[in-house]
Amino acid sequence: MANKRKHLSTEKKLIFLIDKYIAKNFLGDYEVFTEKLYLIFVVYYLKYKVLNESNNKSYQNIDNILNMVGRVFRCLIDTDTTDLVNKKEIFEQLHILVDYIESDHVKTEAIYLKLQAQYERREILRQVVMSGKHYRKLR
Repeated sequence: MANKRKHLSTEKKLIFLIDKYIAKNFLGDYEVFTEKLYLIFVVYYLKYKVLNESNNKSYQNIDNILNMVGRVFRCLIDTDTTDLVNKKEIFEQLHILVDYIESDHVKTEAIYLKLQAQYERREILRQVVMSGKHYRKLR
């Protein structure tokens, strides 16, 4: 099954990740769970989508996440997802997530920017470490 998922799109992989996350972590506290689900979407977006453009518009980051939620939702509808355990809950959580994002743009934008800064810092450190290893090999 894991080998089969290796060739799936980013959205399909995220659907399976959300399905697993719901199965293991959902305890009925929608507010905390939805915030954690938003964090998953932001981190997944930062890891797998291009960050080359600097975003000057305040809410463009939120729009990117909402577009990703929409793509996941369409993928969930369009594809055969019979092996999902929590398909109904995923639909419900995606709707709740959109409401969460729309309800407080300032908070969700701040979360996004904080995670983006952490991600970029980690990537810069990784590049510095890798270039240092390359430098040592040249000596």
